[in-house]
Amino acid sequence: MSRSDSSAKVVEAFKAIRNEISLDSPEDDVRNRLIKYFVEGTLGFRGKDYIAEKNRTDIRIYDETHNLVLVIVETKNPSVDLSQKRWQDQAFGYSDAFTKFVVLTNGWRLVLWRRANRSKPIVDLDFEAILTQKRFTSELLTASEKAQVASLWELTKDNLWSESKYADFTVSEKADISQDVGFHLLIEKRLRLFSVAAEGSLGGFPVQALAR
Repeated sequence: MSRSDSSAKVVEAFKAIRNEISLDSPEDDVRNRLIKYFVEGTLGFRGKDYIAEKNRTDIRIYDETHNLVLVIVETKNPSVDLSQKRWQDQAFGYSDAFTKFVVLTNGWRLVLWRRANRSKPIVDLDFEAILTQKRFTSELLTASEKAQVASLWELTKDNLWSESKYADFTVSEKADISQDVGFHLLIEKRLRLFSVAAEGSLGGFPVQALAR
């Protein structure tokens, strides 16, 4: 899926979400619609490609081995102010060393960070304001909004599972191997190349088990 196709689908997805939630909608309603219209309908993930556990508000999107969490999507209800630091802390708290992106959304607004650079989000879009102004197609967005919507293409399955991943084995945090946690993180870093290259040839055997 191209970036232009993705942009059009993003606007349509949040238009559909907006039509089905209200200010007092619970987080579960927001999450379920986000999965239907955005995670599956726009990003292209299905089935075991992601997990959304009962009694949790986050959605975890995996790599093609289903071992590494590449994207965390934390959902809130529309009345929640996403600018509050505690919600950002919660979203980042679900990520790990291999997570590339962190998303925080209440169904009306969406904020996206690269996990390695929490200080500056790459997307901060108020879809409620956009759609209230009846700007229902990507062509009616401002230049800044178009650029941000286009950036959401990076979350798509086509991009995250593409062959370009073989050129990037960077991890967003360093490991202090003098500590047990750091040592195990270092092992996981080394196993990442093996994990991706294997492409499931281990019959679903968890790569994390090899680290142990």
